[in-house]
Amino acid sequence: MFLYSVVIPTRQRYQYLASAVDSILQFGKDVEIIVSVNGDHMDFKIVKAFLGHRVDLQQLRIVYTERVVPMYENFEFGLSHATGNYVTTLGDDDALMFCYRNHVDSHFRNHPNSILTWYRGAYFWNDTPQHGQLSGLPWQAPIETSFASKLHYSQTECVSYNDLPNIYNSFFPLHLIDFIKGKNKSFFGEYKFFPHPDCIAPDIFSAIQSLYLLSGSYFLTNSPISISGIGAKSNGLVTMSPGELSDENKKFKDENQISSFRTYSKKYLFDSDSHQLWNAAIQAFAHKIFSPHVQSKSWNISLPWIINLTEAYICCEASVAPYYAIDFIKFLRLYVRHHGLIDKLKHIYTQSFSMTSSDEMALPRYSFRTILNIRSSKPASIHVDRFGCLNSFQAVLYYSALFDGFDA
Repeated sequence: MFLYSVVIPTRQRYQYLASAVDSILQFGKDVEIIVSVNGDHMDFKIVKAFLGHRVDLQQLRIVYTERVVPMYENFEFGLSHATGNYVTTLGDDDALMFCYRNHVDSHFRNHPNSILTWYRGAYFWNDTPQHGQLSGLPWQAPIETSFASKLHYSQTECVSYNDLPNIYNSFFPLHLIDFIKGKNKSFFGEYKFFPHPDCIAPDIFSAIQSLYLLSGSYFLTNSPISISGIGAKSNGLVTMSPGELSDENKKFKDENQISSFRTYSKKYLFDSDSHQLWNAAIQAFAHKIFSPHVQSKSWNISLPWIINLTEAYICCEASVAPYYAIDFIKFLRLYVRHHGLIDKLKHIYTQSFSMTSSDEMALPRYSFRTILNIRSSKPASIHVDRFGCLNSFQAVLYYSALFDGFDA
């Protein structure tokens, strides 16, 4: 019996995978590792070859879907094999912060049926322009947060999916995963964690799903128990850089059976190919399918949600896809003219674009939020490639040594 299960859904990103597996192996021998290969038997054999001697370890299981399926189906397939008491998902280019193991164990000893959620850090692989950059913070105790308060807040304000438990940033008790599947069976007729063909961003969808289907509380720490690897073939970078990475962008769309981001965004929110508006459309989709079941009324877009979306565009996408600014202007005009907050939005633009730190602009939204909101005497971002770190696993080793296991 395993205490933890870590599921790694993967498709043709062999060069990153071993680093993710190594980081989990350092987390302990009572951790089940499930590599879920999105592909056929040949893909399965290639993954085994890349993992080498690791395939002989009892805690590692490699399963495969037999054919290429949409990303959310591979996540579902991988989750179905998890047997540990607490389950999370790791990207094949990510890493688990094994230096936090004692803190994670201590949390679950005190709160055995809880969800532990964190803001993920970020590591830029050597095949990206920001290569070697790692962001993260020393350990900070998790704070208990009420689902009911977040749900109430979401009706008039903005609740970021990064602030909610999702399958990428949380350890879920296995029985809660089964509970969510049961709820989806009653709502949608599917005993699945991802019950709909449009669940194409598992992290975003599962966060909104948790908001509506779970009660009680969860625990949120600002410390990254996992770091999000960002490489040339990472989904996040691929979808934000359609011009430079057209082949990978096309593969992502083919895998998820979408002709374009515009088609999906137009269906649920606004007609645009912008990555951030696509993310927002997934959130809107999840809110709209769950809110009538849970609250007997539909969720509506609020102005704070729009403002947060604008800030996310500036922080995440403006530097790589500034041409989508016109789409945001059109989108904002649909709402700003009714609220008289043009000055507020102008302020957001001018303040954000006047920032001088290119490093901050390069970080993903969750890292940007963490760095701005936390006061720490130690650096939140360092360039680990200067110390011979070549992958995310080595980056965690270095960062752990630098911060003495994050116990400061």
